[in-house]
Amino acid sequence: MVAINSQQIDIESDKTGLPKYLTTKEAAFYLRKSVSWIIRRKDIPYAPGNPNTYSRADLDEWFEDNKYKPMI
Repeated sequence: MVAINSQQIDIESDKTGLPKYLTTKEAAFYLRKSVSWIIRRKDIPYAPGNPNTYSRADLDEWFEDNKYKPMI
C-alpha cells in the first residue's frame, strides 16, 4: 500500500513492501522530484501508456548512474 497525497493505493509489491511498477506520479514521489521533472527527463526508462509505467529497478539503476560523485 502506497500513500500519495493522503490517497491509499494498493499495488502488488515485492519483499520490501514497495511496488515493482510505478506510475509517473509514484515515480516522482519515489525519486522525490516533481511530476513535471520526471516527464521532462528523456533518459529515465519507462513503458509508454496511460499511465506511463516505471520499473522501480530501472529508477534505482538510473539514480545510481546519475548521482553526483564529488572529486576528492
